[in-house]
Amino acid sequence: MQLVFIHIFLIEGILVLKKSSILKKNLRVMKLYSFKTALLSIVFISFLAFSFPEQGNRLLKKIEDRLESYYDMGSPEKAFLETDKDMYVLGDTIWFKSYVVDGITHQISDKSKVVYVEMVDGKNSIVSRRRIFIEGISGIGDINIPKDLESGDYRIRIYTNYMRNDKDIPYFEKTVSITSKRASTVALTSGTVEISDNWQLERAEDIKADVNLMFFPEGGNLVTGLPGVLGIKATDTEGVGQALKGRIHTSDGNFVTEFETAEFGLGVANFVPKKNTTYYALIDSGKSERRFQLPMAMPNGYSLNIKNRGDNILLQVTSTKGKTLDGALLIGHLRGELIFKRLGTTNDQGSYAVRILTEELPDGVAQFTLFSDQGEPLCERLVFVDHPDNDAQVFLNTIKDNFGTKKKVDVDITLLDAKDKPLQGDFSISVFPLAHQLQTGTTDLKSWLLLNSDLGATVSDPGFFFKDGSKRTRLLLDALLLTHGWRRFVWKEMLGDKTPQAIAYVPEKGIMVKGTMTDFYDPSKKKGALAKFNLLEVAVQEEQFANEKGKFSFGPYFFNDSVTAVLQAVDTTKRSKSAQKNIAIAVEEWPNVSNVKVIKENILRRALQSEVEDSLVSMGYPSSYFENGQEVIKLNAVSVKAQKLSRARFVEQALSKIHPYSRPDIRVFRDSIPGWQALSVYDLLQRKGFLTGGGANMMTSADSSRMTSVGPLVLVNGASTSITLGELKIMRANEVVYLDVLRGYNPEATIFGSRAMQGVIAIYTNAPSIEGLEAYESSVEIPGIKTAKIAGFYKAREFYSPNYSESTTLKTGKDYRTTLFWEPKVTITKDGRSHIKFYTGDVTGDFIVKFQGIANDGRVVSGSRYFTVDNSL
Repeated sequence: MQLVFIHIFLIEGILVLKKSSILKKNLRVMKLYSFKTALLSIVFISFLAFSFPEQGNRLLKKIEDRLESYYDMGSPEKAFLETDKDMYVLGDTIWFKSYVVDGITHQISDKSKVVYVEMVDGKNSIVSRRRIFIEGISGIGDINIPKDLESGDYRIRIYTNYMRNDKDIPYFEKTVSITSKRASTVALTSGTVEISDNWQLERAEDIKADVNLMFFPEGGNLVTGLPGVLGIKATDTEGVGQALKGRIHTSDGNFVTEFETAEFGLGVANFVPKKNTTYYALIDSGKSERRFQLPMAMPNGYSLNIKNRGDNILLQVTSTKGKTLDGALLIGHLRGELIFKRLGTTNDQGSYAVRILTEELPDGVAQFTLFSDQGEPLCERLVFVDHPDNDAQVFLNTIKDNFGTKKKVDVDITLLDAKDKPLQGDFSISVFPLAHQLQTGTTDLKSWLLLNSDLGATVSDPGFFFKDGSKRTRLLLDALLLTHGWRRFVWKEMLGDKTPQAIAYVPEKGIMVKGTMTDFYDPSKKKGALAKFNLLEVAVQEEQFANEKGKFSFGPYFFNDSVTAVLQAVDTTKRSKSAQKNIAIAVEEWPNVSNVKVIKENILRRALQSEVEDSLVSMGYPSSYFENGQEVIKLNAVSVKAQKLSRARFVEQALSKIHPYSRPDIRVFRDSIPGWQALSVYDLLQRKGFLTGGGANMMTSADSSRMTSVGPLVLVNGASTSITLGELKIMRANEVVYLDVLRGYNPEATIFGSRAMQGVIAIYTNAPSIEGLEAYESSVEIPGIKTAKIAGFYKAREFYSPNYSESTTLKTGKDYRTTLFWEPKVTITKDGRSHIKFYTGDVTGDFIVKFQGIANDGRVVSGSRYFTVDNSL
């Protein structure tokens, strides 16, 4: 044990890394670090001399194979949505940029080129949706906010079809606030813009009854006699973190140590558990106290302690007497990329320590796991890798910090890495009032890709942990991972012998038209027929056989706007006359996704929203900015059950309100009769079996003796005519939309007088105006054929920015734009530079220039600059 520690602290550690498939792909070489080459060589050679037991080799080989397979076939995609700001008013436009990257490298994904963006209201109803094509790693779009939309919070989510294969991966979604009033000016603020981090609830003098303490031993368990790190999380019943102080005591009251929870209720305590001793945490405000039992320490076991020092990570593995590290395998991976492996030997003598340099590692959440020689996970720990040299330098420069209204602003952009070399990539820039950006409770590109996407989107304010590089923030981030229970990799499942299943949702390279063929009269029976496909506007003709489940899929295609698709099903096992007679076709144009997991941040968000509103009012926004002008009445919850009307029933009910009769005996829509284009009105009635001979079945058989040569009364659009039954043979079916028949015995026929004694045929040549009919299917299902409108990729509008230096631009009108500039695709020169210009409007106050994106090597880049608009300048 002493020998191992001498090796570590004399030569600054031994780095044992294996180039994984990702490292091979990127041709990166991990480095061994020391200040004495000769000594390092001796130690390293002796380390390589340690023999790997055969069982350990098998486990390591299995882990390497599964991680390799995960990268090659099962690696996830990550999607992120950036908007020009966080707060909008009715009538505004939400400008957005969507990113889709490989979930491991954060570079271009070789899977999906199609992403779906949806805006969802508080009732989980989709208000707006877009299908966006991804060029490189991003695509752009916009959502116009209707002026009659209800004010409130809306969620915008983004996903690919491929992401639907993994139920554990949450889709990214962000909340935007939409208000009904527009503010024209904001009061000026002076000095440097400062963002406070003191958002958490203040410590109460009295301990709340609903405060709960949760304890997370580092590695998984406290072990008797081994130094232990205990993660602590204090929350209320809604999961909101609580800041408090406390102490740890033994069961007989002896003081052990103090602890304190800070932002998000996170804290850490260090102590060595003693044999046959139980512990409790005590919260004492002076007026009341509460006790919480700590987890019992195991009498024997292992500990995995990790200290993150930024440029290196120190791993310390220890076992109690009677437990051996011989054959125990410690591995580390980052998003599935193997970054560390070490197999314990007899020379470890119950403990060893290793230092890993982070300069060659990508940033993100690394997972370290200690396995027994039998392959059982013993300890596990998450740690965040964030090497300073991985950070990019973003310089946003303006000639001054204060500008007048309707004045030009020039921004020079310089983008360099830590070694002052220029960076290339995909970047965006937005300029908007600082008050329209939530300072807390937000997720930016870096916090999503590097943290929250790998933690199941369970962190309510991930942006907090990246707002600065202070020591306090880094310690809180480590405490967050210490107390986190979500894992993307569950080794029991990953190392199991279960045969991998084929993916259900393939990555989309373009627009796919999918569907299912079933029996027309029994949808539970699938049909494996031949599908013939036509896209009319873009001259596409294809065909394929549906599989045994009736599934077919055409594509990928690329087109904007909407096109008409015609699908024809042919059962090749039937004769030609009945080849498509009994086949129904259902088209699935848009992925049907369930509601995504929502972070429990309602109370936090309400507090943050109130804080933002108060700050805006103090800056000059009128309080009516946040009012929707509607009276709110709280009602008791009522359970309502109803069955949606069919289209036919909806039309029947609507027409009964239009006509003087409530319901006819017969109603015939021309397009319900196959081949109606070549038929007469008489044929329509005859095809339904309502006319025989001279029309005797217009009356009951008992009344047939009253038949005359006059025949039934014929109405056209409600007006009485002299048209005879025979003359209906020369009236073409394409001249009518629908017709009603009232038999002579129907009491409602009497409203038309004695002339209706032999019945009424009411013909309507115009389509009825029925409000809400567009919500129902507009066409009648016909066996073997389906026509559908297929939405293309959304074509983003161009952001308009006025140029007040031009004589054609109106300078006298008020310009209340809140987004002064939006460029989703910033062009960067080879030397890492760019330049933008825009004009201020009549809105005054503090503004932010926000720049972010992803470099070609996968690193996340972000930067910002602040300036003030003053109407006195």
